[in-house]
Amino acid sequence: MFTLRKLLLGFLCASPCLSVADAEITDDDLIRIFGEAAEYRRVFNEVQSTIRDDDREGFAALVHYPFTIYREKKTCCGSDAVDTIEDSEEFIEKFDEIVTPGVRAAIKNQDFNKLSLGWRGLGFDLGVLWIVGHCVSDDETDPCAETIVGVQTIHADAAANK
Repeated sequence: MFTLRKLLLGFLCASPCLSVADAEITDDDLIRIFGEAAEYRRVFNEVQSTIRDDDREGFAALVHYPFTIYREKKTCCGSDAVDTIEDSEEFIEKFDEIVTPGVRAAIKNQDFNKLSLGWRGLGFDLGVLWIVGHCVSDDETDPCAETIVGVQTIHADAAANK
């Protein structure tokens, strides 16, 4: 059956994308898309546990900086960058503005096997939050020999509109 969830996943994900609404995400899926699996699973679990435990410092440590806050445009479509958070200290100061009750609920209720999985990363609740890997290697021939996996994007407005 074709559902709105599958339609939105198709819109949010460009090829390659795995719509796993009715399937288990395997390590092979994660390796095929991201090159490894364990770190993505670990970060997913940590994101959920830090929110459940209200561990703001722990959550802020999972975020990629600088972190840009986006809000939906009031006049039309899309979003505007409204603020850039430079470090975890500033993130913690603005935590409640960024990690709204809707975002917290989306994180707490997310089943790993219902994540959006594609080139953008691992998406919670159709894109409320995205976990991605950043290449950080100094090796110019293989800049992704080392990566850091963490939270790249939070769309508080998307969570509020559900």
